[in-house]
Amino acid sequence: MFAQRRHRIHARLDAGVGGRRQQRRNDACGGIHFTPAITRRGFKEAESKELTGWICDILDDASNPAVIERVKGQVLALCARFPVYG
Repeated sequence: MFAQRRHRIHARLDAGVGGRRQQRRNDACGGIHFTPAITRRGFKEAESKELTGWICDILDDASNPAVIERVKGQVLALCARFPVYG
């Protein structure tokens, strides 16, 4: 199970989708938090939903290099529209 989870994490990172894994107080499941990075770039609800969909695509098919490359291209295009220091 750990190897499968690690494989999915590496697939997500290969596609350019990073995040911070954090266990919060009173939060039994924990999660991946993207809020600081996406708000700094100026993402709104539409971009956040798009990012969430890409993460799901990768997690659904983490061993498929075509999916990873497709998502990587989409992430790069989105980041070009919302530069960190724009």
